[in-house]
Amino acid sequence: MDFDVGSFFVGVIAGLALAYYIIHQIGRMIFTRLEAAVAAELDTKKERIEMKVSKLGDIYYAHRADTDDFVCQGADLAELKRRFAERFPGYDGSMVGVSAETHAELLKQKQELTKTA
Repeated sequence: MDFDVGSFFVGVIAGLALAYYIIHQIGRMIFTRLEAAVAAELDTKKERIEMKVSKLGDIYYAHRADTDDFVCQGADLAELKRRFAERFPGYDGSMVGVSAETHAELLKQKQELTKTA
């Protein structure tokens, strides 16, 4: 048996090139799937604005919990939600730090809204 060094190195180089190509393709497939998953997660994740809601007379006033900036106002929860959606499209709102009485009224209105929807 005759050992040819040139053929051996050509075989090693061809094997390394083939291995590199296969690993590169697998890595690209994994990266593409991860990129799509992250993009889908970012698209579904909405930014949340936490609001304090107070009632003066018959009107509810919503202010940001962190900065006390005015957000919106409305006569009931449905109007608050509608005006919030008009002013902040793509954002999600949550109410924090409301008084017990206001919180109970808003929960009652929320239950009525879910029954009719």
